[in-house]
Amino acid sequence: MDDYVLRIIAQESGFRALLLLTTQITREACRRQRTSAVATPVLADGITAAAMLGSLLKMKQRVALRFEGGGPMKMMMTESSSHGLVRGHTPHPEAEAADPADVLGSSGLFKVVKDVGLKDLIESVVDRKGSVSDDINHYLETSEQTRSFVAIETVPIEDSGMIQISGGLLIQALPGADPAVLDKLEDRLQELPPFGELLVQKWEENSDIVLEQIADILFEGTDSQTLEKRWLFFHCGCSRERSESALVSLGIAELESMLETHEEVVTDCNYCNEQYVFTQDDIRGLIESIKSKS
Repeated sequence: MDDYVLRIIAQESGFRALLLLTTQITREACRRQRTSAVATPVLADGITAAAMLGSLLKMKQRVALRFEGGGPMKMMMTESSSHGLVRGHTPHPEAEAADPADVLGSSGLFKVVKDVGLKDLIESVVDRKGSVSDDINHYLETSEQTRSFVAIETVPIEDSGMIQISGGLLIQALPGADPAVLDKLEDRLQELPPFGELLVQKWEENSDIVLEQIADILFEGTDSQTLEKRWLFFHCGCSRERSESALVSLGIAELESMLETHEEVVTDCNYCNEQYVFTQDDIRGLIESIKSKS
């Protein structure tokens, strides 16, 4: 089953919700990053968080998340577009710790940058509060002033470090609604297995409608309805053309220096680990291109 998100609203009950399945995205991102067994669920949670906030955007908008911590992983960045294109990386995918909760650390800064088509980007920075779920919830309630409940889970395959399933849940009170509506839904969640266990259970029951089954349980007795089902994909926008543009931006002097010191120039993408190789003839061609335009 491909990854997807359900957008749900309950006007009379006074809430909206997102349910996300992100297993394929997180597996692909962690495979490309070659994350350690303890770094894998942390990066996976960060990628699910980006997909979650991206699902709140309007068309042709993007969001980038930066998590900083005091653990050996130090930092991770994840991104999503309103079209459901998601990616993520960490500079220390090999990081090790006794517990996944310690690999990034529970304190530090969490930064959200949105590109909503305005002249300037919209940036928010808050203190981290622990897990990725805690960080997203804290951001939504402080920076966006929206009462929220967030659950983000990655369930590993026992003894392998690989991802069995990953996903997320966001419930928010609608503007003007009684905030107690979330209290009631949280009470219901307390009576159910943890969200990660729910994902596994419903996957085993019917992998084609994992999120629909969970929604039926969570929102039973409300006026909830599904507004949209949208697919989610791992996608990196890097390309050889973009690498060429980056090299051209260095200028003729720097490119000529590269010719003297390198047999070939290799550019790497942090997100997908693709490599683009430029021979000396390629570099000479870029230099000639610059000269022809000057």
